Amino acid sequence: MSSVFQKIDFDCLGKDNFTVAIDACNAAGSESIPLFIEKLGFKVIKLNCDVKESFPRNPEPLKENLASFSDFMREKGNIDVGFALDGDADRVAILDENGQYIGEENTLVLASKFFIEHMNPINKTVVTNLSTTRALDDVVSSYGGRVVRAKVGEINVVEEMIRVSASIGGEGNGGVILPMVQYARDSLCAISLIMLGLSKSKLPLSSIVSELPKYYMVKDKIAISREAFTKNLVYLKEFFTGYPYTDIDGLKFDLDDSWIHIRPSNTEPIVRIIAEAKSIEKANKLIEETKNLMKATC
Repeated sequence: MSSVFQKIDFDCLGKDNFTVAIDACNAAGSESIPLFIEKLGFKVIKLNCDVKESFPRNPEPLKENLASFSDFMREKGNIDVGFALDGDADRVAILDENGQYIGEENTLVLASKFFIEHMNPINKTVVTNLSTTRALDDVVSSYGGRVVRAKVGEINVVEEMIRVSASIGGEGNGGVILPMVQYARDSLCAISLIMLGLSKSKLPLSSIVSELPKYYMVKDKIAISREAFTKNLVYLKEFFTGYPYTDIDGLKFDLDDSWIHIRPSNTEPIVRIIAEAKSIEKANKLIEETKNLMKATC
């Protein structure tokens, strides 16, 4: 906590009428995160912040697991932002002032936006994995920065961050990595940057989010072996011919306003497929087309 205070300039803060809700899942962040928010000078309203109790929900900070937190925020009212933590408090999902879940993908997008905008790093390079939203690229490039992609997995992102001397990084699962504090996912860093940005803005979080590039992500999987996946690569490359691709972690094709990432599992005979597009219909179509191609030799 002291390292965060030393590295991030909070002199602009002081909105004592700013209210923050925390759902720590009765886990690792139950005491430290509310205390940190209070030290920033904000009012804290707590839900599931008792380490003596068991998990009240699935600790994954996904929309389907945070309905009670959303209802809690709406019932309390006059809350500016909500942070939902996972079990070990290294990842965080955000809810706006209306109790609306804005998605794990947007945690890194907002943190990077506020970091570059308000801390003005010399190196505006952001590292993330291949499956993180393209909204990050759009936002970072609008500030003159660039996004570098790594294999999926925190260690792969960290190694790439070190290689390119990135100022910030993370993944679309709510994890933010800030090297000036430590080379690891840290919800304190994510929350700090979100609060820094909100404190400097005259807009509510919902308005800030509404200005972010809008994409729709669909995730699916198909039960085939790694061998079958390898055999079908030729069909995938033929179908998406003319589009750039990377094969450092499965196969990812970058299309005009969308992308598709196909990764075989290392632990079970399945292939994970993630698509993102400007419309949910386009994303679903990419998934179905890819699944059909994957079945070619099955």
